[in-house]
Amino acid sequence: MATLEKIRSKSILLLIIVGLALLAFIVGDFVNSGSSFFNQKKMVVADIDGEEIRIEEFLAAIEQMTTVYEFETGNQSLTEEMTEQVRQSVWETMIRERVLKTETSNIGLVITKDELYDNILGENIHPVILQRQLFVDPQTGQFDRNSLAQFLSYIDDPNANVSEDMKAYWRFLESVIKNSLLEEKYNVLLSKMLVANDLEVELATNLNAGKVDVLYAVEPYYVIPDSLVSVSNKEIESRYQATKEQYKKNSATCTISYVSFDIKPLDADYVELESWIKNLVPEFTTTTDIAGIVNSNSDKRYVDVALTKSDVDVEFRDSAFNGKVGDIFGPIFINNVYKVARLVEAGIQSPDSVRLRHIFVAETTKERTQTLADSLVNVINAGGNFADLAKVYSRVPQTAEQGGEIGWVREVVVDSEIAQKAFNTPAGKIFTVESANGVQIFKVDEISARVPKVKLAVVERELIPSSRSQAQIYNDAKQFVAGCKTKADFEKKAQKQGVEILPVYASINDYRIGNIKNSRQVVRWAFEQKDGAVSDVFECDDKFIVATISNLNKDEYKSLSSVSDDIKYELLKEKKADYVVEKMKGKTLASLMGEGLRVDTLKNITFDTKQLARVGNEPKLFALAALGFDANPVKGENGVYVFKKLQRTNVDAPLSAEEEKQMLESQLAYATQYLAMEILKEKSNIRDKRYIAY
Repeated sequence: MATLEKIRSKSILLLIIVGLALLAFIVGDFVNSGSSFFNQKKMVVADIDGEEIRIEEFLAAIEQMTTVYEFETGNQSLTEEMTEQVRQSVWETMIRERVLKTETSNIGLVITKDELYDNILGENIHPVILQRQLFVDPQTGQFDRNSLAQFLSYIDDPNANVSEDMKAYWRFLESVIKNSLLEEKYNVLLSKMLVANDLEVELATNLNAGKVDVLYAVEPYYVIPDSLVSVSNKEIESRYQATKEQYKKNSATCTISYVSFDIKPLDADYVELESWIKNLVPEFTTTTDIAGIVNSNSDKRYVDVALTKSDVDVEFRDSAFNGKVGDIFGPIFINNVYKVARLVEAGIQSPDSVRLRHIFVAETTKERTQTLADSLVNVINAGGNFADLAKVYSRVPQTAEQGGEIGWVREVVVDSEIAQKAFNTPAGKIFTVESANGVQIFKVDEISARVPKVKLAVVERELIPSSRSQAQIYNDAKQFVAGCKTKADFEKKAQKQGVEILPVYASINDYRIGNIKNSRQVVRWAFEQKDGAVSDVFECDDKFIVATISNLNKDEYKSLSSVSDDIKYELLKEKKADYVVEKMKGKTLASLMGEGLRVDTLKNITFDTKQLARVGNEPKLFALAALGFDANPVKGENGVYVFKKLQRTNVDAPLSAEEEKQMLESQLAYATQYLAMEILKEKSNIRDKRYIAY
């Protein structure tokens, strides 16, 4: 019985325990069975008024844009900067598309199939198509409708072996055209809704019909000591709350403060490289395989061309042109590079430059290419006009349009095979050079005067940090981290070691800190920490980085602490303005002139004046002066003004009311084109979560 009573007395506790156990079981089961739900939420990179952009869609768009870039430039390797430009471009495009689609769907605005066709193959080919090199006739350098039609036929042919990159390229172009047309149509609709009324036209006509000159005195804010006015923390907080919307942000932010340790050569690296190049000199002096020695030891390959004085490094110039074959010059160390040179050939007399033109032929097969090249050579040798043939047959439109004209070239700037033939072919004669892509037929139009030249072999090796030096610098960075548990420790250690701390305001989506390459990893780390955390050592390109984090803010708005200095500055300026206005009460312009205030004149002020020398941007001053008021005093952007109108002169040929109306409506349309999309994005409650993608 006692046991039963004890159980009853603890019944509430037991119910709580059992309830919690059941809740844990249910939640645990939900988490396990619904883990895909949470993972799916983590895979969303953006939310636009409830519409999600998933990570796979975002990454696919980046891949597509990268393919387009590579396809059009032929560059298969993107730098970090280019990669970020692609990501940013994709992001902006996706946001614009989503926002525009929502807005235009609500009002029933669409691009029809006929409109799209008209801009692709119809009478109004879109600039996106016209500007693509793929659809340019190589003979004329102009857009070729037939090339476009053939391309589209090829893309749509189920039996054609069309690459996925080619398909992706066309889908991209088509999407760009469609969205461009939709945005253009939307902007036209808005511009037609915005008209200038009669009162606006009358005001603009009157204001722009004359120009005003004024005499003014000004007391700048910077001459008023901050000690004469004061701003409390309560006032700063009050202003922050009142203007909080202007501090809205789209993503988490923080301050990343870091120290860097440059990965650079140490003294031992200098000694080692100097010893290496000195040990190479005997072999370099005696070898008969000069090209082999250079190409296996130097950062730059051996180029077998004759060099003028201006082509030779200044450190070797005098020695090369006064020495004898086989002489060794150096080693020398300059601009972080060790160099040693050997004179290969001297006393050469060769043209400084030659003027060339060419025809580049490339057919579907190597045999057909060679047949066409041989035929053209025969025609030219028989008296055919080289320039006319280049315009018809050359596959390089930039030079074909000019009759194959390349211009004057120097021996050192062209491929050695071309140089050896070009500088040994008489004027008026031709020669050919084969490559993997086709055959080039060259004609030597003119030859310049002969100048002294030499052939010089140079072994050069840049001084770079060895793995041993990198390990030592890394150890220095690790020693800095040791014992740094908090931001205060970090700052104390930096001060003790004389290391500069560099603060950077960062967003969670930033791809690097400051200008440090490959430092996205530091940004990722920062937003996984709490304020005051200190990082381990990060390797970022040519630096080791140690960082600490502060002012972490994942809220929707910038924190008060991060903007308080800006707010305080504005409040101080306002209070200084009030102080000066109170001091000027009852005083005339003439009396103020006697008190040492700066006095000057402003000429030709109109209502549209944006900025003038000596005062900068002062919209209140310009507006009141143009309206004809002698307002005293005026609180400006840079100081307090008292002014007096000197004269008003009429514009020689003022615009008519109709012209003013057209001007106003043109300005409205222009502003709409740029502002409409920004306003739509602002109202779309965009949540940026790109940071999960990279």
